[in-house]
Amino acid sequence: MEVLEQSRDGLREFLLRNPFTGEQASVLSGGQLCELVLAREGRLHSLIYLPNDDHWHDDGWRTSAVLFPWPSRIRGGQYRFEGESHQLPINDGQRNAAMHGFVHGNELRLLEHVAHDDHARLRLGFVHTGDYAGYPFPFELTLSYTLWANGHFELGFEVKNTGSTAMPVAMGWHPYWRFAGESTDDWTLRFDAETQILLDDDLMPAGLQPLSKTELPLRGQTLDAAFQLRPNPAGSTTQLHSPIQQVTLNLQQPLGPGQFNYLVVYTPDSRGGIAIEPLTANVDAFNNGQGLLSLPAGQAHSTACQVWLSE
Repeated sequence: MEVLEQSRDGLREFLLRNPFTGEQASVLSGGQLCELVLAREGRLHSLIYLPNDDHWHDDGWRTSAVLFPWPSRIRGGQYRFEGESHQLPINDGQRNAAMHGFVHGNELRLLEHVAHDDHARLRLGFVHTGDYAGYPFPFELTLSYTLWANGHFELGFEVKNTGSTAMPVAMGWHPYWRFAGESTDDWTLRFDAETQILLDDDLMPAGLQPLSKTELPLRGQTLDAAFQLRPNPAGSTTQLHSPIQQVTLNLQQPLGPGQFNYLVVYTPDSRGGIAIEPLTANVDAFNNGQGLLSLPAGQAHSTACQVWLSE
């Protein structure tokens, strides 16, 4: 296994590679996973969908970016925490919301890259001093990207509260997946959701709808939907299946307190990919508290997602 550094569109890019299988993960210094190539039965599959846009790397949540310290939207950018009111900047003017936190789009610090026989790993860090408007809670965020020799990719999160008070924490990951040469209409999505979170016109929670285990052919489906996953000590694995290539992408997320208990699925108009987004909290969690973690001063919290291919 090896880690290489190069330049991509003027940005620092780190390649985690398995030179024996051809598998690799490409991570920009802003934390975006812009390429993931995994093998199945000796065939390589390029799995990350990027917009056909010269400025694709400027729009963090369309390039598999990390969403922190909140994913999705906060209504009006307003919330109360421990008796104090806060106003975040509005970055979704269409729906008057603060969206996807403020870590994406920043240059992250290189903390470490290492290569061993069984894995290659990159660690990037972000330090917040408490100076972001509406979020006066200092923290240190560490992101770990690991390509394992067994063909699994892992994205790990660790946040430490470096302030003197508790802080509200929710996180997410916004990857767009694909099978090259195919469209969304060719695939089937399988996931184990307990409820669908019904959204209003501003994409805010407006109710719940019970669900059973879901297998959804995506032909003709237009989705921008949120789900709460069914509790399971073993975690939850969402599967995107290509019957054409007879390959399945598996996205595994841990469940439980502070873990990835929510999922958002979105199909862009291009039909070239699908966003399958693990979240630790519901949409507007800073107000409804659903999945929101209150992290005590000086304490740390960690979690991780894994991706691999199967039949």
